[in-house]
Amino acid sequence: MPDPEGYEGYITLGWQALEEGSPQEAFDLFGSAIETDVTRAEAYLGAGTACGWLEERWEEADGYLLMAVQRDLGHSAVHIRRSEYQVQDTMWTVFRCIDPDLPSDSLQGWLAMTADSGYQWVNGRIYAYLDSAGFDTDLGFRFSPAGEDPIACLEVFNTQAWSPFPCDSARGDSLYFTAPYMGSLGWVSVGQYVRYDYASFDAGGAPGQIAMDALAVRAVFEDLRGADGDALLAAACAQGLLGLDPAYSFGGGDPDRSSALSLSAAQVAAGAASCAFDRESFIYSWFLCREAGYGHGLDPESEDFLFALMELISMMQGQG
Repeated sequence: MPDPEGYEGYITLGWQALEEGSPQEAFDLFGSAIETDVTRAEAYLGAGTACGWLEERWEEADGYLLMAVQRDLGHSAVHIRRSEYQVQDTMWTVFRCIDPDLPSDSLQGWLAMTADSGYQWVNGRIYAYLDSAGFDTDLGFRFSPAGEDPIACLEVFNTQAWSPFPCDSARGDSLYFTAPYMGSLGWVSVGQYVRYDYASFDAGGAPGQIAMDALAVRAVFEDLRGADGDALLAAACAQGLLGLDPAYSFGGGDPDRSSALSLSAAQVAAGAASCAFDRESFIYSWFLCREAGYGHGLDPESEDFLFALMELISMMQGQG
Protein backbone atom coordinates (compact mmCIF):
# COMPACT_ATOMS: atom_id res chain seq x y z
CA MET A 1 0.00 0.00 0.00
CA PRO A 2 1.14 3.59 -0.56
CA ASP A 3 2.21 5.68 2.39
CA PRO A 4 -0.80 7.44 3.92
CA GLU A 5 -1.06 11.19 3.94
CA GLY A 6 -2.51 12.40 7.21
CA TYR A 7 -5.79 11.42 8.81
CA GLU A 8 -7.73 10.94 5.57
CA GLY A 9 -4.94 8.79 4.16
CA TYR A 10 -4.99 6.45 7.14
CA ILE A 11 -8.79 6.19 6.90
CA THR A 12 -8.80 5.38 3.18
CA LEU A 13 -6.07 2.76 3.52
CA GLY A 14 -7.72 1.31 6.62
CA TRP A 15 -10.97 0.57 4.79
CA GLN A 16 -9.00 -0.71 1.82
CA ALA A 17 -7.08 -3.12 4.08
CA LEU A 18 -10.35 -4.36 5.56
CA GLU A 19 -11.78 -4.91 2.08
CA GLU A 20 -8.68 -6.90 1.14
CA GLY A 21 -9.02 -9.18 4.17
CA SER A 22 -6.27 -7.68 6.34
CA PRO A 23 -8.06 -6.69 9.58
CA GLN A 24 -4.90 -6.36 11.69
CA GLU A 25 -3.40 -3.96 9.17
CA ALA A 26 -6.70 -2.09 9.04
CA PHE A 27 -6.78 -1.85 12.83
CA ASP A 28 -3.25 -0.45 12.91
CA LEU A 29 -4.07 2.13 10.24
CA PHE A 30 -7.22 3.27 12.05
CA GLY A 31 -5.17 3.44 15.26
CA SER A 32 -2.73 5.76 13.49
CA ALA A 33 -5.68 7.90 12.36
CA ILE A 34 -6.87 8.17 15.97
CA GLU A 35 -3.38 9.25 17.06
CA THR A 36 -3.42 11.87 14.30
CA ASP A 37 -6.79 13.33 15.34
CA VAL A 38 -8.60 11.98 18.41
CA THR A 39 -11.67 14.12 17.81
CA ARG A 40 -12.97 12.51 14.59
CA ALA A 41 -15.42 9.64 14.61
CA GLU A 42 -14.62 7.54 11.56
CA ALA A 43 -11.29 6.25 12.86
CA TYR A 44 -13.03 4.80 15.94
CA LEU A 45 -15.68 3.21 13.72
CA GLY A 46 -12.97 1.62 11.59
CA ALA A 47 -11.01 0.30 14.56
CA GLY A 48 -14.13 -1.15 16.16
CA THR A 49 -15.21 -2.76 12.89
CA ALA A 50 -11.76 -4.30 12.37
CA CYS A 51 -11.96 -5.82 15.86
CA GLY A 52 -14.81 -8.00 14.63
CA TRP A 53 -12.28 -10.02 12.61
CA LEU A 54 -9.74 -10.12 15.45
CA GLU A 55 -11.04 -12.31 18.27
CA GLU A 56 -8.20 -11.28 20.55
CA ARG A 57 -9.48 -7.70 20.26
CA TRP A 58 -13.17 -8.38 20.86
CA GLU A 59 -12.96 -6.83 24.31
CA GLU A 60 -11.77 -3.58 22.72
CA ALA A 61 -14.52 -3.35 20.09
CA ASP A 62 -17.20 -1.91 22.39
CA GLY A 63 -15.00 1.00 23.44
CA TYR A 64 -14.15 1.99 19.89
CA LEU A 65 -17.74 1.71 18.63
CA LEU A 66 -19.10 3.61 21.62
CA MET A 67 -16.54 6.35 21.01
CA ALA A 68 -17.55 6.51 17.33
CA VAL A 69 -21.15 7.21 18.37
CA GLN A 70 -20.12 9.75 20.99
CA ARG A 71 -17.84 11.62 18.60
CA ASP A 72 -20.54 11.70 15.93
CA LEU A 73 -23.53 12.53 18.15
CA GLY A 74 -21.88 14.20 21.09
CA HIS A 75 -23.38 11.61 23.48
CA SER A 76 -24.20 7.92 23.77
CA ALA A 77 -27.26 6.66 21.89
CA VAL A 78 -28.06 3.50 23.87
CA HIS A 79 -28.54 3.49 27.63
CA ILE A 80 -28.92 0.17 29.47
CA ARG A 81 -30.96 0.21 32.69
CA ARG A 82 -30.29 -2.79 34.91
CA SER A 83 -32.41 -4.26 37.72
CA GLU A 84 -35.26 -1.77 37.56
CA TYR A 85 -38.43 -2.87 39.33
CA GLN A 86 -42.07 -1.92 39.83
CA VAL A 87 -44.86 -3.21 42.05
CA GLN A 88 -48.32 -4.24 40.93
CA ASP A 89 -51.17 -2.15 42.42
CA THR A 90 -54.71 -3.16 43.41
CA MET A 91 -56.37 -2.19 40.14
CA TRP A 92 -53.57 -3.49 37.89
CA THR A 93 -52.69 -0.06 36.52
CA VAL A 94 -48.90 -0.53 36.79
CA PHE A 95 -48.92 -3.79 34.85
CA ARG A 96 -52.06 -3.49 32.74
CA CYS A 97 -53.76 -6.61 31.46
CA ILE A 98 -54.41 -6.18 27.73
CA ASP A 99 -55.46 -9.73 26.93
CA PRO A 100 -58.32 -9.64 24.39
CA ASP A 101 -59.94 -12.74 25.94
CA LEU A 102 -60.62 -10.93 29.21
CA PRO A 103 -63.41 -8.30 29.13
CA SER A 104 -62.11 -5.06 30.63
CA ASP A 105 -65.31 -4.32 32.53
CA SER A 106 -65.32 -7.76 34.15
CA LEU A 107 -61.66 -7.46 35.06
CA GLN A 108 -62.16 -4.08 36.72
CA GLY A 109 -65.10 -5.43 38.71
CA TRP A 110 -63.15 -8.42 39.98
CA LEU A 111 -60.11 -6.30 40.83
CA ALA A 112 -62.26 -3.89 42.82
CA MET A 113 -62.99 -6.78 45.21
CA THR A 114 -59.29 -7.44 45.87
CA ALA A 115 -59.09 -5.29 48.99
CA ASP A 116 -61.93 -7.18 50.69
CA SER A 117 -61.61 -10.66 49.20
CA GLY A 118 -57.87 -10.97 48.61
CA TYR A 119 -55.92 -11.28 45.40
CA GLN A 120 -56.04 -15.11 45.46
CA TRP A 121 -59.85 -15.01 45.11
CA VAL A 122 -59.54 -12.56 42.22
CA ASN A 123 -56.92 -14.73 40.52
CA GLY A 124 -59.16 -17.76 40.90
CA ARG A 125 -62.13 -15.90 39.46
CA ILE A 126 -60.16 -14.73 36.43
CA TYR A 127 -58.74 -18.21 35.84
CA ALA A 128 -62.19 -19.81 36.12
CA TYR A 129 -63.58 -17.44 33.50
CA LEU A 130 -60.75 -18.13 31.05
CA ASP A 131 -60.81 -21.88 31.61
CA SER A 132 -64.58 -22.27 31.36
CA ALA A 133 -64.66 -20.24 28.13
CA GLY A 134 -61.91 -22.36 26.59
CA PHE A 135 -59.42 -19.49 26.40
CA ASP A 136 -55.65 -19.66 26.86
CA THR A 137 -54.94 -18.96 30.52
CA ASP A 138 -51.76 -16.97 29.74
CA LEU A 139 -52.38 -13.23 29.97
CA GLY A 140 -50.79 -10.38 28.05
CA PHE A 141 -49.60 -7.29 29.95
CA ARG A 142 -48.31 -3.83 29.13
CA PHE A 143 -46.28 -1.49 31.34
CA SER A 144 -44.14 1.63 31.10
CA PRO A 145 -40.76 1.84 32.83
CA ALA A 146 -40.56 4.56 35.45
CA GLY A 147 -37.56 6.18 33.73
CA GLU A 148 -36.96 6.77 30.03
CA ASP A 149 -39.06 5.35 27.20
CA PRO A 150 -37.87 1.84 26.32
CA ILE A 151 -36.43 0.72 23.01
CA ALA A 152 -35.83 -2.91 24.02
CA CYS A 153 -36.42 -5.48 26.78
CA LEU A 154 -36.13 -9.25 26.46
CA GLU A 155 -37.77 -10.44 29.67
CA VAL A 156 -39.20 -9.39 33.01
CA PHE A 157 -38.84 -11.33 36.26
CA ASN A 158 -41.57 -11.87 38.88
CA THR A 159 -39.57 -11.95 42.11
CA GLN A 160 -42.38 -13.47 44.21
CA ALA A 161 -42.93 -16.34 41.79
CA TRP A 162 -39.20 -16.45 40.98
CA SER A 163 -40.17 -16.78 37.35
CA PRO A 164 -39.10 -14.96 34.16
CA PHE A 165 -41.72 -13.82 31.65
CA PRO A 166 -40.60 -13.28 28.05
CA CYS A 167 -41.21 -9.88 26.50
CA ASP A 168 -43.18 -9.80 23.26
CA SER A 169 -42.34 -6.33 21.95
CA ALA A 170 -41.48 -2.70 22.72
CA ARG A 171 -43.68 0.10 21.37
CA GLY A 172 -43.68 3.79 22.20
CA ASP A 173 -43.43 4.19 25.96
CA SER A 174 -44.47 0.60 26.72
CA LEU A 175 -43.14 -2.93 27.01
CA TYR A 176 -45.36 -5.95 26.39
CA PHE A 177 -45.04 -9.42 27.89
CA THR A 178 -47.04 -12.60 28.43
CA ALA A 179 -47.40 -14.21 31.85
CA PRO A 180 -48.58 -17.78 32.53
CA TYR A 181 -51.00 -18.65 35.32
CA MET A 182 -49.07 -19.71 38.44
CA GLY A 183 -51.81 -21.01 40.72
CA SER A 184 -52.36 -18.97 43.86
CA LEU A 185 -49.71 -16.47 42.72
CA GLY A 186 -51.80 -15.62 39.67
CA TRP A 187 -49.98 -13.73 36.93
CA VAL A 188 -48.71 -10.36 38.18
CA SER A 189 -50.76 -9.96 41.34
CA VAL A 190 -51.19 -7.11 43.77
CA GLY A 191 -48.01 -6.36 45.70
CA GLN A 192 -45.77 -8.49 43.49
CA TYR A 193 -42.42 -7.04 42.47
CA VAL A 194 -41.35 -7.33 38.85
CA ARG A 195 -37.70 -6.72 38.00
CA TYR A 196 -36.40 -6.03 34.50
CA ASP A 197 -33.48 -4.78 32.44
CA TYR A 198 -34.30 -2.48 29.56
CA ALA A 199 -32.64 -0.14 27.09
CA SER A 200 -33.54 3.39 26.04
CA PHE A 201 -32.38 5.17 22.90
CA ASP A 202 -31.53 8.79 22.13
CA ALA A 203 -29.92 9.67 18.81
CA GLY A 204 -30.67 13.39 19.00
CA GLY A 205 -32.06 15.40 16.14
CA ALA A 206 -29.90 14.38 13.17
CA PRO A 207 -27.66 11.34 13.69
CA GLY A 208 -24.84 10.96 11.19
CA GLN A 209 -24.00 7.94 9.06
CA ILE A 210 -21.01 7.06 11.23
CA ALA A 211 -23.20 6.77 14.35
CA MET A 212 -25.64 4.52 12.46
CA ASP A 213 -22.78 2.40 11.15
CA ALA A 214 -21.42 1.98 14.67
CA LEU A 215 -24.86 0.89 15.93
CA ALA A 216 -25.13 -1.62 13.09
CA VAL A 217 -21.73 -3.14 13.79
CA ARG A 218 -22.45 -3.34 17.53
CA ALA A 219 -25.68 -5.24 16.86
CA VAL A 220 -24.11 -7.90 14.65
CA PHE A 221 -20.98 -8.03 16.81
CA GLU A 222 -22.99 -9.10 19.87
CA ASP A 223 -24.33 -12.04 17.85
CA LEU A 224 -20.79 -12.87 16.70
CA ARG A 225 -19.68 -13.11 20.34
CA GLY A 226 -22.07 -16.03 20.92
CA ALA A 227 -22.78 -16.81 24.56
CA ASP A 228 -20.78 -13.73 25.64
CA GLY A 229 -22.90 -11.39 23.52
CA ASP A 230 -25.30 -8.87 25.06
CA ALA A 231 -28.70 -9.61 23.50
CA LEU A 232 -30.33 -6.53 25.06
CA LEU A 233 -27.65 -4.24 23.62
CA ALA A 234 -27.97 -5.90 20.21
CA ALA A 235 -31.75 -5.45 20.21
CA ALA A 236 -31.48 -1.80 21.28
CA CYS A 237 -28.93 -0.99 18.56
CA ALA A 238 -30.98 -2.76 15.88
CA GLN A 239 -34.31 -1.24 16.89
CA GLY A 240 -32.82 2.22 17.24
CA LEU A 241 -31.19 1.94 13.83
CA LEU A 242 -34.38 0.69 12.14
CA GLY A 243 -36.24 3.63 13.62
CA LEU A 244 -33.69 6.04 12.16
CA ASP A 245 -33.40 4.48 8.70
CA PRO A 246 -35.45 1.39 7.71
CA ALA A 247 -33.50 1.24 4.41
CA TYR A 248 -30.10 1.45 6.12
CA SER A 249 -26.90 0.17 4.48
CA PHE A 250 -23.38 0.37 5.89
CA GLY A 251 -21.47 3.40 4.67
CA GLY A 252 -24.54 5.10 3.21
CA GLY A 253 -22.91 5.32 -0.19
CA ASP A 254 -19.43 6.24 1.01
CA PRO A 255 -17.25 4.30 -1.46
CA ASP A 256 -14.54 3.26 1.02
CA ARG A 257 -16.86 2.01 3.75
CA SER A 258 -19.42 0.46 1.42
CA SER A 259 -16.69 -1.52 -0.34
CA ALA A 260 -15.16 -2.73 2.92
CA LEU A 261 -18.35 -4.09 4.47
CA SER A 262 -21.78 -5.00 3.10
CA LEU A 263 -24.35 -4.71 5.86
CA SER A 264 -28.08 -4.03 5.42
CA ALA A 265 -30.96 -3.25 7.78
CA ALA A 266 -32.20 -6.84 7.37
CA GLN A 267 -28.81 -8.23 8.38
CA VAL A 268 -28.60 -5.96 11.42
CA ALA A 269 -32.08 -7.04 12.55
CA ALA A 270 -31.17 -10.69 11.89
CA GLY A 271 -28.06 -10.38 14.06
CA ALA A 272 -30.09 -9.02 16.96
CA ALA A 273 -32.84 -11.61 16.36
CA SER A 274 -30.27 -14.42 16.36
CA CYS A 275 -28.84 -13.12 19.63
CA ALA A 276 -32.32 -13.06 21.21
CA PHE A 277 -33.11 -16.51 19.82
CA ASP A 278 -29.98 -17.94 21.47
CA ARG A 279 -31.28 -16.56 24.81
CA GLU A 280 -34.62 -18.35 24.14
CA SER A 281 -36.41 -15.01 23.74
CA PHE A 282 -38.20 -16.46 20.74
CA ILE A 283 -41.17 -14.09 20.49
CA TYR A 284 -38.94 -11.05 20.85
CA SER A 285 -36.64 -12.51 18.20
CA TRP A 286 -39.64 -12.73 15.89
CA PHE A 287 -40.58 -9.15 16.78
CA LEU A 288 -37.13 -7.95 15.68
CA CYS A 289 -37.59 -9.69 12.33
CA ARG A 290 -41.00 -8.06 11.87
CA GLU A 291 -39.52 -4.65 12.72
CA ALA A 292 -37.36 -5.07 9.61
CA GLY A 293 -40.39 -6.11 7.52
CA TYR A 294 -39.91 -9.89 7.59
CA GLY A 295 -41.80 -12.85 9.04
CA HIS A 296 -45.27 -11.37 9.40
CA GLY A 297 -46.77 -14.66 8.16
CA LEU A 298 -45.24 -16.84 10.87
CA ASP A 299 -47.58 -18.43 13.41
CA PRO A 300 -46.11 -18.59 16.94
CA GLU A 301 -48.68 -21.25 17.85
CA SER A 302 -47.59 -23.67 15.13
CA GLU A 303 -45.43 -26.71 15.90
CA ASP A 304 -42.73 -25.64 13.44
CA PHE A 305 -42.56 -22.01 14.58
CA LEU A 306 -39.01 -22.21 15.97
CA PHE A 307 -37.69 -23.97 12.88
CA ALA A 308 -39.44 -21.42 10.64
CA LEU A 309 -38.01 -18.58 12.72
CA MET A 310 -34.49 -19.99 12.41
CA GLU A 311 -34.91 -20.26 8.65
CA LEU A 312 -36.20 -16.69 8.52
CA ILE A 313 -33.22 -15.34 10.45
CA SER A 314 -30.83 -17.27 8.19
CA MET A 315 -32.54 -15.86 5.10
CA MET A 316 -32.31 -12.31 6.47
CA GLN A 317 -28.62 -12.73 7.22
CA GLY A 318 -28.08 -13.26 3.50
CA GLN A 319 -29.88 -10.04 2.52
CA GLY A 320 -26.76 -7.95 1.80
